[in-house]
Amino acid sequence: RAGWSPDAPVAAIKFHQNRGHHDLGTFYVFGHGRPVLVDSGPAPYGTEIYRKYSSTSVAHNVVMVDDRPQARVDGRLLGAVATSRLAAASGDLTAAYPDALRSWTRDLLMAPGGPAVVYDRLEGIGPRRFDLVLHPEPPFETTGPGMLTVGTGAGAAFVSVFSDGPFATAARDGYYMTVPRRYVRFDSAAPADRRAFLTVCGWDDGGGRAVETAPGR
Repeated sequence: RAGWSPDAPVAAIKFHQNRGHHDLGTFYVFGHGRPVLVDSGPAPYGTEIYRKYSSTSVAHNVVMVDDRPQARVDGRLLGAVATSRLAAASGDLTAAYPDALRSWTRDLLMAPGGPAVVYDRLEGIGPRRFDLVLHPEPPFETTGPGMLTVGTGAGAAFVSVFSDGPFATAARDGYYMTVPRRYVRFDSAAPADRRAFLTVCGWDDGGGRAVETAPGR
C-alpha cells in the first residue's frame, strides 16, 4: 500500500490457494477510495454461476493459457519487500498449468501514490495461447487497444496493458456475484513460445492522465 489514508492506493496478490477457486496469482487494486481491479465476487456454492463461472480462472485477474482453467494448486512466493519508496512481491505460478508451462512469474510493484504495476513472464511447453483477463470495477470503458478508464471524474483510474506480441482488447459478459457484469480480455493474436504482459494502473491527479502510454504491443 502507498499509505494509510482512505484514498491511498492499495494492491494485493495471492500466490497460494485457500478455497475452491482456480485463481492462483490473481490481484486486486484499490485507490482514491474506490475499487479499480477486483474479481467476480462470491456466488452461492452449488449454483450454476459458481460452477461454471465464479470459481473458474476467467472470473479472476489472471493470464489464461490455451483458454483453459488453472489447476487448483499452490504457487511459490519468490520474495517481497516494503520500504518508504516502494512495495513489491514476486511469485512463481508455473504450477497453475503443469502440462503447458515451463515457467510463469508474476511481479507486483506499488510506488507511493501509484502506479501499481503487474509484470507477467510466461514460457510455454511449445507454442501456447496467452490471454490476460482483467475485472475492472464499473463504470469503465475501453479507450483504445490495451487501455481502460475505470471510474469517472476526479480519482478515475487508468489501466494500460503492454505485451511483447499483438493482442485484441474486448469486453465480455460475466458476473459479479450473481449480477451480470462485463470484464475485459486481452487475447493474443496467435500462439507463441513466450509472452510477457505489463499492466499499469495509475490515477488522475486532477491534471489529466497519471500514466501516459501507447499500449498494444
